[in-house]
Amino acid sequence: MSIDCTHLDALLLESIERIPKTFAELRAEFESEFNKHAKPNRYGDENGWRLIDRRLQALRKAGHIKFNSKLGWSASSIGRSGERGGEV
Repeated sequence: MSIDCTHLDALLLESIERIPKTFAELRAEFESEFNKHAKPNRYGDENGWRLIDRRLQALRKAGHIKFNSKLGWSASSIGRSGERGGEV
């Protein structure tokens, strides 16, 4: 079963476009929302942080965002006009 990640990607992009953020900042801001969509692990623990990481990597590969070791995740000038959606 795949998850429609368009809404989740839009949340991440909107936040990152305003100001570059680290993974920890994004996790604190969105983990509760992503927990609603992520399957729990085999012990029943919530896995929203894994879904955040997967979506960040998908957005990076699509050219929408980039990572800088000093700033964290930031919007990329390349790929902003393309599709923001995707499926997991």
